[in-house]
Amino acid sequence: MTRLSEIARIADDILSAVEKHSSTGTIMGGIKTMLHQTPDFVFGMKELIETVKEVTKEAEEPGFFWGIEDFRVHGSLSTTLKALRSMTFGLFAVVSRERKLPKHVRARMLEYAGKLHFELERLVRGLETLLGARLVEYEVLLKKIKEVRAVLKKQEGIEGPSNA
Repeated sequence: MTRLSEIARIADDILSAVEKHSSTGTIMGGIKTMLHQTPDFVFGMKELIETVKEVTKEAEEPGFFWGIEDFRVHGSLSTTLKALRSMTFGLFAVVSRERKLPKHVRARMLEYAGKLHFELERLVRGLETLLGARLVEYEVLLKKIKEVRAVLKKQEGIEGPSNA
């Protein structure tokens, strides 16, 4: 905030110097006459000063940074969801196509898919409480993990009796 305030102060100094200095004021008057408008940099500096004043005023309010944190959390959730969705759908494709996964591979996959489901469900419930909203896309992901586990359990059941 101090850098923004410093920039706004400098911009204000420049504008007041331009308006007060007689030769610069004359030059600015000539430019206005030639262009039939005020130069863009003057509007830019005025807008900068106003924006910095607004941001400084809003930043003093206690709930100002909540929106920023909320935005960061939603961004992280979106990125994480894309990665988990891609991984889970890929895993489902591999598991459902492959009929003869080795027993130890299936057992490990079942174990880790169960742990992933449990931890992800705990995380989702906590985030839903924190954000005050349902995370529907994560619900879809949890269902897909259950489907992966169901396929693995089915394969485990198919191979189990034949080995006995």
